[in-house]
Amino acid sequence: MQELPNAVDDVLEMMETVKCLTAHHENVTPKDVVDVFTHAKTIDIESKGYISSEAYKRTYVRKVLVSKDLALQALNDLIVCGLVKQVCELKRQKERQMTCNTYIRGVVDNAVQSV
Repeated sequence: MQELPNAVDDVLEMMETVKCLTAHHENVTPKDVVDVFTHAKTIDIESKGYISSEAYKRTYVRKVLVSKDLALQALNDLIVCGLVKQVCELKRQKERQMTCNTYIRGVVDNAVQSV
């Protein structure tokens, strides 16, 4: 039976990306975390100034979480497990219409030991 690759190093690096981004920026979205983690060069990342951030400048070769889809799944797992803090902001637009924005607020204490 073939052994599955271990994603622990990638997950730890993602948690460092979250820490770095949330320490210096507000309203960091899950998409922002994934784009910085995968070193995407999007207009959104450039306009928010993430390209010049320490999180973006980190050099790390991803072993398992090589695609944005896999990285987003891993981030969602970290959120569901309670290791990464996420908030949802509901805003009323009109009488019967609301919007929901989700933001990453950081990594919980001792999260690294839980991975």
